[in-house]
Amino acid sequence: MSDSIDPAILEKGKEIYHYCIACHGSEGKGAAFLAPPLAKSEWVTGDPDTLIKIQLRGLEGKISVAGKEYNFPAPMMPNAHLDDESLAAVLTYIRNTFGNEASAITPDQVAALRSEVGKPMLQGPALVAELKASTEKKSENSASHSNEDHSHDESSSTQVSEQPLSDYYSKSSPPYFVIGGILLLLTVFIVIRASRKTKK
Repeated sequence: MSDSIDPAILEKGKEIYHYCIACHGSEGKGAAFLAPPLAKSEWVTGDPDTLIKIQLRGLEGKISVAGKEYNFPAPMMPNAHLDDESLAAVLTYIRNTFGNEASAITPDQVAALRSEVGKPMLQGPALVAELKASTEKKSENSASHSNEDHSHDESSSTQVSEQPLSDYYSKSSPPYFVIGGILLLLTVFIVIRASRKTKK
């Protein structure tokens, strides 16, 4: 379990997990004909978004956990009735109990996926494909951010000696709005003087 996870969140998650014990067991080992194990499950400790979607949409059909295939007669119903804080707490709990160790799930992460509610139940093969796509997308985004940061660093190193013009004017010469005002007054003066000469 990560030391950075708030014990109060784990305690709240433990209380909510009491409703899951009938199917998943008090030690997260699952139950015959009811539910797969949560202990050492790649679905529990893997991509947080996938785990949240399972809770919001439910799960049916075959699923492989830790190399073993399960096919339960009854589906896992959605847990979308839980609010964001409660769902985040129970998922954080199972991700850090039964020998599991993974990052906490936040209420914001759950809220960001609330649009999944009402969609068809997830199924094993589709879930595997979705997890793979999600992992690849995150890897691409990570690489993209890394390249942007590198590009930004290079740009910064080549322009380190440059300053904004406003800084230059304020430090090494009179403010530019004063200079502009003087030029404007000179222009008005010249125009008035020229018009007087024309009238004569």
